[in-house]
Amino acid sequence: MDRAIKRSIRHPFSDFSVHATSMTTHVEIVAGRNRVLAECALLHMESLVSKINRLDPKSELSLLHKKKGNWQSISSELVSLFALSMQMEEESKGAFRLDYEGFSKKSDGHHGFELNVETKAVFLHADTQLNAGGIGKGFIVDDVVDYLIEQGAEDVLVNAGGDCRVHGVHSWKIGLFNPLDPSITYGHIKLKKGAVTTSGTYARKNHFFDISKKEYMKKPPYVSVTVTGIRAAQSEVYAKLRLMGSRITLPKKYKAMGVSSDDFKVKQWV
Repeated sequence: MDRAIKRSIRHPFSDFSVHATSMTTHVEIVAGRNRVLAECALLHMESLVSKINRLDPKSELSLLHKKKGNWQSISSELVSLFALSMQMEEESKGAFRLDYEGFSKKSDGHHGFELNVETKAVFLHADTQLNAGGIGKGFIVDDVVDYLIEQGAEDVLVNAGGDCRVHGVHSWKIGLFNPLDPSITYGHIKLKKGAVTTSGTYARKNHFFDISKKEYMKKPPYVSVTVTGIRAAQSEVYAKLRLMGSRITLPKKYKAMGVSSDDFKVKQWV
């Protein structure tokens, strides 16, 4: 979700939440009333960001571009990210790609790179340009939530610039703001477990790449699309694809709603 739009999340743990700036956006982490654990989760998040952040030339993901044409050892986190991106590419029939600017035909079915899960290695072809973007942020949100659950936290919230995932016994009330006027809330979502992510054009124009046409879209059919689902990374991908007009069938427990670019009305799919 772009920084220009904020999402209100009401919860009784304000005195115990940790706030920071990460991934160029505001981050809030809640581990129930355990502020120390929330602070540990923030450190865990920063460790992941240092590996995946495409804007950091020293991140593990960015450094892969310096040794294209060679098999390179990668961390378990990057193995998981690459594997997930390949899964989403297959599910979307190529509409989503981690390497949206790379169109190598030598990649054994997956454009731009090859992955060996057993040896934890990746091979980037010469024209590959990786961009984790939204799926990277969602992946980090999911990983931090999973970390907190493993540590025994009962009420968990990880909110990165409005893209969030919650887990626990508490019911989280998440406000959805009108992308054209953030002072207006066009709805609320109540969740005990799950993710809410948004993809939109209102803050940055022409940054959605149409892989089929190999060009950036001038006017996607939606100003914004919000997806609710189980995990943030998948929700991020579905939101982007729906915003660009894809009619990809969403899995069970994933739902999408969008604000049309033509009449600015909220439209919902089940």
